[in-house]
Amino acid sequence: MVNSGSLSVLLSKNDFHMCCTTVTNKEITEPILGYIVQRANPPCVNAVIFQTQSGLFCINARAPWVRAKIVALDLATILLSLTTSTGSRGHPRTELALRISLFSLFLSPAEMLPPQQTTP
Repeated sequence: MVNSGSLSVLLSKNDFHMCCTTVTNKEITEPILGYIVQRANPPCVNAVIFQTQSGLFCINARAPWVRAKIVALDLATILLSLTTSTGSRGHPRTELALRISLFSLFLSPAEMLPPQQTTP
């Protein structure tokens, strides 16, 4: 099922594959399970194909929210692999560094700094 954009099946003599032929900029609000970056090869267009529980979404790779979703998913995957590969908990410093990296995706540099103290 494709919820946004168009996914087409391309047939050749000995092979077939699916690709996005149109994309949308609409932001996905449900949890993302995975993604694939698709390069243009007509009739296929540049796209990020996000997988969710309800299906596949063909998204414009240049949409402003796409990079943050990809980085957040990649960081969550790394954190999950670190915590599962080292037992029930990963190394505390590694987990903290990954959490800080994840938070920094959504904050500007000014928001990450503590508030300035003013003297009366």
